[in-house]
Amino acid sequence: MLYPGRVPRAPLWLLAPLTASLACAGSPAPLPPGVSAAPALGDSLDLLLVKLRHAEDVPAEVELRELRVMAVDHEPWQPLDPESAAARSLPVGVIAGRRCSWREGLLPRHVDRGSWFLLEAGELRAFDHQGFGIDCVSHPAFEPAFVTQVATERALVRYLSQRWPVTEIPGDERLARGLRLLERERYEDAQYELFALDRRLRELVRRQSEYETPDPGERELLRREEEELRPLRAQLQRALQDVVPKEEELP
Repeated sequence: MLYPGRVPRAPLWLLAPLTASLACAGSPAPLPPGVSAAPALGDSLDLLLVKLRHAEDVPAEVELRELRVMAVDHEPWQPLDPESAAARSLPVGVIAGRRCSWREGLLPRHVDRGSWFLLEAGELRAFDHQGFGIDCVSHPAFEPAFVTQVATERALVRYLSQRWPVTEIPGDERLARGLRLLERERYEDAQYELFALDRRLRELVRRQSEYETPDPGERELLRREEEELRPLRAQLQRALQDVVPKEEELP
């Protein structure tokens, strides 16, 4: 997800494969008893790397196709092996590209998604994780960085988007992201989620014309999506109005 403003470009030399790739053959290590595959704040790097080899719901199967572990406390970023990264107190960034596979009858299917993670003092502090549910449906989890780590987060976002482009984000996820950003006092980024909802609504209205969409059934689907998005947009706007004026009054 890209937010407004200047986003630092990842160093070009990092686009080459790093030695930290764990997309290796063999069965993944099992999760600890009672632990979900979804990432959680406070996870260690070792636990995160185990989780990345699993889907949030079975019977989806996950292949870790790319893993990059990097020291991101200063530029240029430096690649790290997982063992040394786990012992670092300074910020560590992780980029993961994963493929989820399932079957529709006899036909194999797959979908690729990427995630970023930011750790500090050995603990997971922020992430934008695109997980997999049953039949590989989207299972997102988002914990934005605090204001002091925004620059690093944006650099990770930029780097991830170069390798694993982001598809359209559903409206309910936009709302959840915006509310979580407000909790982190990141008002401009929450406003961007509102702008994204507005942009999608304008597109839906435009496409509902007979000229743009001749098929009545398709126009009805667009109309229903518009109806579902409008209350989500209104909820996020109300949340912004409740907090942004207070921020503007600060010296």
